[in-house]
Amino acid sequence: MKFKQFAGKFVEFYRNFWKAITILLLLTLLGQALNLIAPYIYGKILDALVAGKSAKDIMLVAVLSLGVYTLQTMVVDRYFYWYNINKLRIDAHQYISEKTLDKVMTFSVGQDINQNSGVKQDVITRGEHSVATITNTLLYEVFPVVIQVILFSAALFFINLKLGFVVLAGMIAHLAANIYINCKFKEEAGQIEEKEIDNNKIRSEILRNIETVKLNSQEERVISEYREDSFTVNNLSKKLWSKYTLYSSCRDMIIGLTKFAVIATGAVCYSNGSCSAGDLLIFFSWSSSALGKMTSIGTIQRILMTAYASVKNYFVMMDVEPDVRIVSNPVKPGKYLGQIEFKNVSFVYPKRNYIEEKNKKETKLFEGRHEALSNANFIIRAGQKAAFVGHSGSGKSTIIKLLMRAYDPTAGQILIDGHDLRLLDLRDFRNSVGIVEQQILLFDNTLRYNITFPLNGKSELVSDEMLDKVSRLSRVSEFYHRLENGFDTIIGERGVKLSGGQCKRVGIARALIKDPSILILDEATSDLDAQNDAIIQQAMKEVAKERTTIIIAHRLSTIKDADKIFVVNGGKIVGEGKHAELMKSCFEYQNLVHSQVHVF
Repeated sequence: MKFKQFAGKFVEFYRNFWKAITILLLLTLLGQALNLIAPYIYGKILDALVAGKSAKDIMLVAVLSLGVYTLQTMVVDRYFYWYNINKLRIDAHQYISEKTLDKVMTFSVGQDINQNSGVKQDVITRGEHSVATITNTLLYEVFPVVIQVILFSAALFFINLKLGFVVLAGMIAHLAANIYINCKFKEEAGQIEEKEIDNNKIRSEILRNIETVKLNSQEERVISEYREDSFTVNNLSKKLWSKYTLYSSCRDMIIGLTKFAVIATGAVCYSNGSCSAGDLLIFFSWSSSALGKMTSIGTIQRILMTAYASVKNYFVMMDVEPDVRIVSNPVKPGKYLGQIEFKNVSFVYPKRNYIEEKNKKETKLFEGRHEALSNANFIIRAGQKAAFVGHSGSGKSTIIKLLMRAYDPTAGQILIDGHDLRLLDLRDFRNSVGIVEQQILLFDNTLRYNITFPLNGKSELVSDEMLDKVSRLSRVSEFYHRLENGFDTIIGERGVKLSGGQCKRVGIARALIKDPSILILDEATSDLDAQNDAIIQQAMKEVAKERTTIIIAHRLSTIKDADKIFVVNGGKIVGEGKHAELMKSCFEYQNLVHSQVHVF
């Protein structure tokens, strides 16, 4: 991303706040103009003292100086800080946070799966923080410095042309050095930023899987791996900023030389009578302020350089287009009947794509990848109970991902009640589908909140009778009354207060609460003991009535009474029929059954 594009996007982010920014810039201009007055008054006081003016006249000028200082600190500066906090900083932070969430919600489920969540979180956190850092640095540091340098330079020329040229030459040389340093270190700083993102990914993975680390006694190993990677990144950072310090020290020498030239030139001017002692005081004060501000540019530059790399990665993420596109005027059939048809559907998983600028280059996302699903054709009639069986990696979960439109097929067509899935209103369709996944993800909130989550925040509209019905069907009714506050019990992060079987039941209740036309049970009884398996299987039989139900299962005992069983192997549908039919006609199904013969 080039700087021009970066600047354009940054300005676009603050388009809604231009009024506030304009007022803050005007206040900055007024404040810096007032900064000119005090040194000017001090110079005139000195000239008055040298000229033998009366103490009364001098005191009047001093009182004027106090009035200017009071105006600046108690009015201009105070209003600047108040206006920034109340009209810009807090509101802008909220706006950017919401804008980020809006963008992330446009990504397909497939993009969320492909993108490492730790990397994405790090890019967002660093990016939003750095946007605020750049904004505050511009408002509190850069703009005041620029305005002060311009005003003071103009004033210096007004007092003495020669001294004005000396200061201007020093400023131009210092600015040129800053541009050179920025160009020299910008790319390297960006590379270190990317390495820091990768390093933070390692740390987030450790924290996310901390239980697995501890249970396998791998604490020392993961810390050692993180330390080794951190050591590499930190060494690169130290080398970069050590070189930067050397260059910046040489750059700041320009200011020292300019101050020396100002003193020497001022002494000559005073000696030949071209300026008074008061003029020299004014000039030295103005030039010292302007040149002093120039020395702070080094610190400002380092802050902006680091923030620039983070914001650039953030902007790259914000530019990522969703790979599942929603058509204009999508179809809303109303009540779905639940018929599903796959017509010549093939799919290849895209390569994993990290949110980094280097991945913005043109790449062939599917080059060299094997088909996860190949020319799949099948129909599930409305109200049927269908099952997909096969070994791990055979393509069962891929079918569900395509049905939920986590991805679009690379070839073929998926029809829901005769409508192309790509033409349907995606939110409307997903509201008609209930899914119970193998791993039930729960919020650190109440049991009621988790069950009613699909209802778009309208849990208060759910009657106790409806909640009781769903609880009975899902078997949540067998344990919720034992919780400390019943349905209003906080169940903890990932449902830590519930057992695995109880979490499964909450997942079933969450799927049923919206009365779906299509119910998907993806390995709903995996990892459960015999007792919980029996409970969940009985619940599944009851909830499958009067709706299209799809079951993904390794345990063939859960699907032997299905209306249709599809056998998946190597991404292909190799068998279709009832259990008895497949036992006669499908070799792959026979092998699956024989491997689990004890369940029949």
